[in-house]
Amino acid sequence: MKKINITIDGIKIKAEEGEILLKVALENNIYIPNLCFVKESTLTPASCRLCFVEIAGKKEPVTACTVKVTEGMEVYTNTDEVIRLRKKAFALLMSTHRIECKTCHKNKNCELQNMAKYLKTPLIPKNMEKLYKTLPINTSHPIFSYDPGKCILCGRCVLICNEIVKKRLLNFAYRGIKTIITISPSTNSDCSSCLKCVNMC
Repeated sequence: MKKINITIDGIKIKAEEGEILLKVALENNIYIPNLCFVKESTLTPASCRLCFVEIAGKKEPVTACTVKVTEGMEVYTNTDEVIRLRKKAFALLMSTHRIECKTCHKNKNCELQNMAKYLKTPLIPKNMEKLYKTLPINTSHPIFSYDPGKCILCGRCVLICNEIVKKRLLNFAYRGIKTIITISPSTNSDCSSCLKCVNMC
């Protein structure tokens, strides 16, 4: 594939033409915050909206996981507007996430806690309506359960199951605040128990 030249925060980088900008940045040790990107995948859910960047010549910031690099591209990852949009996106994610850090087994080893620290923003959004889901925990799978009240709908589990493991047993259902991850009724017989979806969570 053709090699091209791009610049990220003043750093000159050679990349493969058509590669996803977020992937290029991360592979060159330039961190752009994200919660839904899976480097092994050729797809991206583009659901967390944390990877905003500014690109010279574009009127508004864009998500780095949905943009392909082109020759001469100039990218800026930490402008005031980018930081504002990331904090807003994170607050929206957390407005639907039931906060139970003290009793959660991921406490102090949690991507959400780390992201709040990186963004220098509260884990619990201030002055924002809480939209916690009150749906029951799905225990239909024999070896893991799904709690929609803690799910931020990053989509990584769906990507892993559908594109990489190719079992297609997980999917999104409904829209807006009602969106959840569904587990196929055939999971019990078709799931290989690889737990890659759980490890990605």
